[in-house]
Amino acid sequence: MVPSARLVWVLALPTLAALALLAAPRLLLPLLCFDALFVAVAVIDALLSWRGLVTVARECPTVLAVDRPTRVRVELRSRTRRELTVDLYDDGFEGASIEGCPRAPRWVRTEL
Repeated sequence: MVPSARLVWVLALPTLAALALLAAPRLLLPLLCFDALFVAVAVIDALLSWRGLVTVARECPTVLAVDRPTRVRVELRSRTRRELTVDLYDDGFEGASIEGCPRAPRWVRTEL
């Protein structure tokens, strides 16, 4: 699990406050409260990012015919705001021909 960039920047604040502690030792109690607040923020950030950002689902018929083409639907969902670059490949059994792979996916943007 990687912390978000926002969290890294926010955690720089307690470091600066700890340096101020060298000049004014009476700031120890406020600094400890400040640190406890940031630990709580880090825990909340970890809980919010626990789920995967990208999910993949594949839908295909229960029985696949050997002599006919079969439509397989792959659904990729991303919770990120960034654009993703994806290559779609499918490995069949030996001697199978997979038409349409590799393929550039068709994107449908929806707001959650």
